[in-house]
Amino acid sequence: MARGFSKKEAEIKAHEYWNSKDTYSNISQECFSMVVNCLGDDGLYFKTRNYEKQFYGKCVDFYDTHSKVVIEFLGDFYHRNPLVYEPSFYSLGKYSFDVWQEERNRIDLIESHPDVKQVFLLWESEFRLNSEKCINNIVELLSEERSKCGKKKR
Repeated sequence: MARGFSKKEAEIKAHEYWNSKDTYSNISQECFSMVVNCLGDDGLYFKTRNYEKQFYGKCVDFYDTHSKVVIEFLGDFYHRNPLVYEPSFYSLGKYSFDVWQEERNRIDLIESHPDVKQVFLLWESEFRLNSEKCINNIVELLSEERSKCGKKKR
């Protein structure tokens, strides 16, 4: 394994490294905590609760091991919400169009992993506009997918 670590040791080191980084927004963690309040915390992974799962080397914002659903919470500015930003908007060294293409490639790669059944995208502005509706939609999606796998809602 890399740098002489076993697979398990390397996984622990990777989690320690990623947990030391502020690669999340507080509002995303608020959203995911609300999901935990509805479903319980069995099998749910996100940054401030335990750690972000990785698929093919790509960290995901939220993962439910029972439903195999990934949720990506997309900040309007950083991910350039197309309802807000033009394709030619330039910031942080990239045009919106390039950010969207990179994100599409990333999502396609994550979706191709055998432990991922679906990737659900949630925009920050959508959550800010109606957090209750967003949480209800997420809980409904996870509950439906869990029931298909035989895992019941709490």
